[in-house]
Amino acid sequence: MQLLVSQHVNKRAGKPGTTGQLAGYVSPGDTVEVNAVVYGDVVDGNYLWYRSADGFYYWSGGFYNINFQLDDCKLADFPADQQMAILLMVLKEAESILKKDVKGYVGCGIGNKNFDEGQELSLLVYVKEKVDAADLSVTVLPKIHYRGIRILTDVLEVGTFSHNVLISKRDMESDIPLHIGGGISPKKDMSTFGTRSLSVRRKNGNTFDHFLLTCYHVLLSDLFPLSPYKGDFRQAFFPIGRGRTDAHIVAEGEYSSKYDYAAVRLSRALLNEEESITIREHVPFSELSALKGTTVVMIGYVSGMNEGKVLSLSNNVEIGPHRQKFTEIILTEKISVGGDSGAPVVEKQTNRLIGFIIGGNDDCSAVLPCYNLFLNRDFEINT
Repeated sequence: MQLLVSQHVNKRAGKPGTTGQLAGYVSPGDTVEVNAVVYGDVVDGNYLWYRSADGFYYWSGGFYNINFQLDDCKLADFPADQQMAILLMVLKEAESILKKDVKGYVGCGIGNKNFDEGQELSLLVYVKEKVDAADLSVTVLPKIHYRGIRILTDVLEVGTFSHNVLISKRDMESDIPLHIGGGISPKKDMSTFGTRSLSVRRKNGNTFDHFLLTCYHVLLSDLFPLSPYKGDFRQAFFPIGRGRTDAHIVAEGEYSSKYDYAAVRLSRALLNEEESITIREHVPFSELSALKGTTVVMIGYVSGMNEGKVLSLSNNVEIGPHRQKFTEIILTEKISVGGDSGAPVVEKQTNRLIGFIIGGNDDCSAVLPCYNLFLNRDFEINT
């Protein structure tokens, strides 16, 4: 396949990467005969390199051609971790096109066709409901060609996603001391509530400040679009039995594409445990791609402990009444209902925290990964 060069690109020998031996370069307007796509060093978020007919390597970002396929070059030919990285590249470039052109578009993500683990990894396109191809401004093809690689797609009807907050009266708790997975509310009468997520701490000089995490949309939804929230003028209430509640100050929170959290100030740490689960660490970003197909456990105020499998990763979907666009959402089998928003979700085998329930629909639950909170907000899990 002859490709047209769009910028100066180094010609590398030996291996596809910036450490390969420099053997010259090509300039805009030149052409290169490409016979293979390989995975190599990342440059500007792009891991794909082309191998030319004479055995040299060129970074694929330096060429005009994107939508083409080389013979027998399929996504399934790459190892699983490389497939995930390639599909993440596709998501970044395809999102704006899909949102504009696909009728009823809800979001997109990475998973197996029909959420079937026996099928190939694919680009998933979510719609409220499927329509006839004749009604589409752009038909979503069963496969696309991306930088020479054939990638399968799958259109899934998912309806809409909403937050898992419940508005109704709720019985008070009796567990003392309080554990994770219990109730939390912006109202003293617990008429609107979600779930307590996790007890965390943050270094403050030679000591630590302690917080309880839950969702912004549970405690601060009426402040939207005020985000981030910083202050001491809002309270959160924990049920503590016999119709009583324990009031705490909401110290901070944020509702954005990567965050849906509120941190409630505590005088001391709560226990990060419930029955057989004790949470001591979280799953880092580098290991999220390995979660597909694994079994997770959710600890919710309404549902208690539920488990299900991870269906898809890195989903870009809109959730809630404000149609907030969230990125990196993990979709699982249906494990949550109203009142479970904020519930911690852990790996079943390791009890490592993956993230928190922030919503769902009739068929699946939406989990927001927690690594951003620990990486960018300096929280640590209380142990």
